[in-house]
Amino acid sequence: MDRLTEWHIETPRFVIAETLSGGPFIVSKKHETQLSDERLCAAEHLVSLLYGDAASITVMMNLVEDHWHGHIYE
Repeated sequence: MDRLTEWHIETPRFVIAETLSGGPFIVSKKHETQLSDERLCAAEHLVSLLYGDAASITVMMNLVEDHWHGHIYE
């Protein structure tokens, strides 16, 4: 993955970085457009660790079409 913006954290499964327009999003490092229940739970857990339990993920498959990603809102 190219580092076009600041990366907040990288794990073996996900990257959390800033979007081009600002604001964090989480991206699967795997080529997939949907996550299994287990991977979705892992993504939600990672987001809650960094942004708190009130943070939510809104999936919008826009510019990154071949990797599941969701925008993070606090």
